[in-house]
Parts: sequence; structure tokens; C-alpha cells
Amino acid sequence: MKYTATVLALAALLGPAQADTCLDHPYDGDGDLSASIAATYDALSPFKPLRETLDKAQPTICLTDGAAEALGTFGAEENIITVDAGLSPEKRVAVLLHEVRHLDQFARGICPSLSLDMRANARAIFALEADAMAIAHLVAWVARDRDPGLFDALKTSEETADIAAAFLTAIEETGDPSLATAAAFDAWYASDTRRERYYVSTCMAYLDRLEDAHSFAGTAPLPADFLDTVCDMPDATPYPCVEPPRPLPR
Repeated sequence: MKYTATVLALAALLGPAQADTCLDHPYDGDGDLSASIAATYDALSPFKPLRETLDKAQPTICLTDGAAEALGTFGAEENIITVDAGLSPEKRVAVLLHEVRHLDQFARGICPSLSLDMRANARAIFALEADAMAIAHLVAWVARDRDPGLFDALKTSEETADIAAAFLTAIEETGDPSLATAAAFDAWYASDTRRERYYVSTCMAYLDRLEDAHSFAGTAPLPADFLDTVCDMPDATPYPCVEPPRPLPR
């Protein structure tokens, strides 16, 4: 998969996902995909801005055969969200929530450009991924009374268990969803394995974009206020996210 404006994935930024089943807005149909989309809308019911973004953008949503490394992707140029068909129903919805946040980021104009140097681009993608993960945890936690399996899927998944634990600890200690969201954001960076995997994939994707654009690498640094544009709760109030002192693995 060539990395376009914001082709952002939950697990990686590699590999073209082959779509098996797709639905267009208003996502009518029977089967696993329509059920997952309906559950996603239900989880988003307390978060009107995210629901409105999804309805306005009307992306095609697809189940894939799972051949790609990514559990889910959002392709901005194609306006398509994909999710691995092999996931459990609850985990599939959790991935869809993550990708809806990427859709929301793109709708808000947060889109790394080739003017950034490669390391600045990686830092931007790290922040976007950490935010999407944090917001997915927030939505799943709020939905726990209606669908407890959704947050349970995040707690038990290898990719997200550490982030779910950080969110729960913060919400139990503070009772403040914005602080719990910030804790989840921080936890994304705490995994050396996660940062290494994303660093390799984002750098490869950046080079792909340069090749496709027949362009030289950019030289611009990441804007100092970049996180201010990223870290908003769904109601547009900020949550206190902070990039760690050494965000990249090397």
C-alpha cells in the first residue's frame, strides 16, 4: 500500500488489503460487515461530532481477507476504510473506531505533507496513531454499559492491552475522561516494539510517497504546535497530550 495523504493503519502501514466485502453509505445490508458498522454507530452515539464526520464523509467500508499486516486502514484518496474480516466482532468494531478517528483527523485538515523531513513525518504519524488509539479507547469505555465486550477486546488484545490498562488506571484514579485519554496517548509511545514497527513502516511509506511524487525529501521540521491540532476530545475540547522527549526509537 502506497502511503497517501493519511493512509493510517492500526497495526502497520504496510501491504495492500484486498477487499472481500464492501458497503457504501448508508451501509445497508446483511451479514458481518453491516453488523459491525451498526455496532460502530451505536458506540459513537454519545459522540455526535464523530458520527457526523462519518456520515458526511461517507467512506466505503470493507472487510478484507486479512492478507495485509494492518488490522485496519483508512485511505484518504480512495475514501475507504478497511478492517480485517478475521477479527472477532468486538475487535472489528474497535478497529473501525480507530479508523473513524483517522477519518476525523483528515476531515480536520491534519495531513502530513512531503515538505516535512522523514523524521518529522514519522513523529507526525506517531502522534496521529497515538491519538486515534486513545480516542478509540475513550469511545469503547463510554460504550461499556451497552457493549462491555468492546473495551474487553482492547484489554485482551496484544496490540492494545497496555494502552487499555493505562486508560483504566487513569480513569480509576482521576475520574476524568480527558486525563484517561491523555494516559492512553502516552501509553502508545511507551512500547519500544510499537515505536520500532511504526518507525520502519512510516519511513518506508514516506520513501514510497517521494517516489510516486518524483520529489526530493522535505526539510521542514514538525510545527511546534502540531499536537495542539491533534489532541482534541470528540467535542473539540483539548486533552493534555505530550510527546515524549525522545519519541522516535533512534
